Amino acid sequence: MENKNSDNLKILARCISDIEAELIVRLLQDNGIESFVETNIPHSVWPVSADALVIVREEDYNQAKQILKENIENQDVITEEENTNNFPDEEGD
Repeated sequence: MENKNSDNLKILARCISDIEAELIVRLLQDNGIESFVETNIPHSVWPVSADALVIVREEDYNQAKQILKENIENQDVITEEENTNNFPDEEGD
């Protein structure tokens, strides 16, 4: 996704691991929707499970949500109407 301007991005899903999030990104990519994974944990240093967010463009959100609904049994992975402006600030900011 070339432009990651947070003004037009939305959180589609909150996953327990970056592996799960990457599977969702691949599913969306196979359906023509660009997305990416956002996480606050530096996995190259600490390869642990943590919240991994799948982010999509606002204009693709409804279609992406429908694709997840049709393809993923665990519907709890989807977060409703949460946008990237709600990312927690890092401590000290």
